[in-house]
Amino acid sequence: MPPGSTTSTSDNVNNSRPPIYLIERLREHARAIPGNIAIRAPGGALTFAQLAERAEHIAGRLRVHGCRPGDRVAIIGKPSLEWIEVLIGAAFARLAFAPISTMLTTEEHHRLLADARPAVIFADGEIVDAGSCSPDITIRLGALDEWMRSGPVAGEPQASHADDLFSIIYSSGTTGVPKGIAHTVAGRMDFVRARQRPSLGPGKFSYVSTSLYTNLSFLGIVSPLYWGAGIIVPERFTPGDFLRSCREDGITDVGLVPVQVRRILDHPEFAPDALASLEFTMISGSPIDLAVKRRLIECWPGKISDGYGSTETGGIAMLDLKAHPDKLDTVGPIMAGVEVRILDEDGVPLPQGEIGEIAAGTPLPMEGYFNRKDLTEGTMWADSSGSRFIKTGDTGYLGEDGFLRITGRSRDMIISGGLNIFAIDIEEALLTHPAVLEVAVIAVPSEQWGESPHAIVVLKQGVRATGDELTARIATRLSRTSWPVGYSFVDELPRNALGKVLKRELREPFWAGRERDVA
Repeated sequence: MPPGSTTSTSDNVNNSRPPIYLIERLREHARAIPGNIAIRAPGGALTFAQLAERAEHIAGRLRVHGCRPGDRVAIIGKPSLEWIEVLIGAAFARLAFAPISTMLTTEEHHRLLADARPAVIFADGEIVDAGSCSPDITIRLGALDEWMRSGPVAGEPQASHADDLFSIIYSSGTTGVPKGIAHTVAGRMDFVRARQRPSLGPGKFSYVSTSLYTNLSFLGIVSPLYWGAGIIVPERFTPGDFLRSCREDGITDVGLVPVQVRRILDHPEFAPDALASLEFTMISGSPIDLAVKRRLIECWPGKISDGYGSTETGGIAMLDLKAHPDKLDTVGPIMAGVEVRILDEDGVPLPQGEIGEIAAGTPLPMEGYFNRKDLTEGTMWADSSGSRFIKTGDTGYLGEDGFLRITGRSRDMIISGGLNIFAIDIEEALLTHPAVLEVAVIAVPSEQWGESPHAIVVLKQGVRATGDELTARIATRLSRTSWPVGYSFVDELPRNALGKVLKRELREPFWAGRERDVA
């Protein structure tokens, strides 16, 4: 088990029973609430009884393909009922699920698939036709029923094993070295069980707001289904669709990123009554402006939590906005079972109140980066007792009140609309342009996305290039979400005595006068 892990315990009163994981819970729901809607998504709806039956069938077909526990199933597709069915079917077959963004280039798809090494790929037709997938192991989404009927099933229903690999979530589809964040069945289900809340249960509905390949959506699918709640999956998020779903479906639970919250608040149809069914809202993915937090307290129904953590660590801190209106400049107190250390640049713990990198020891961390022991070890830190922590890359400090405050990021990452964009990927791509001598990519404020990438470029002497020409150069190398929103051309980049580019100096003009900055 990874550092800080705990042995799984049942969520039942009778703790002598074996731990109940996702597939066992879904089988129970199929018997106890067979007619309750489990999923409503583009392509139709399924009850819990139908979902369990089809998941068993998909698992049997995957075994015919030679899949064995521990193998990976990759999926590259737009939101659909089939997408969710494949996820659940893979779990029933004791396979690890690896969702991959549709927005990546063919080269990026190849890179991530080479890292995951899936036994089977499910993909949209246009992804297959673009050559992103190996045709001999790819099943087209949109033809799932045909594939299910096309041959026999193999094997009998199985029970979950705690140490089975459950999921691989890629933190960024454009990193030079792909980082697949791996979690076991026990790790994922312990996380789900530790976060039971009244807004999830039979007769309740949760809305899946973000792209399905993200960790926020992955947990937003698995957690409600585990507790017997249904999930509503839109074709794509729009404020109007969310407001209508709250009115018509009675949404009780939702996870949102800050840009979505702002868009909902600014929508002409927004009114507190439109969200009357909401019992719990989790906001995460990037910082929330203080003005937005204050407005949420005034007009957003139900409990609102600002969650801080990562796919690697799980939750670290959580702020109940309405319970702590005087702490809106924080991300809340440290969660139960979590330990935090604030480290200086040499990895030495700092005293309370001093700013440094946040390292967290949580009971539910990742198993590690898939196939990358070197990267896993590189993100770990151990204290004098040997307890191991995961370095987050964020900087901040713990106040005397026990609340955690985030001041920036030590790692060079841009969080745009809840998606992670790594500056080094954009820099490396731009440096392939023959006119570019040096480049530094920074985060600049965006009213729509929170922050976006901006490139500061030094051109070679006597050579000219425009921003459009530079974007055209990287368009086939990086997904659109990683394209800079703007370019600045300078004679030289500011550096310290060791030659490191001083990105804070580059960012200052863009962030001047704002409530927050990034590291």
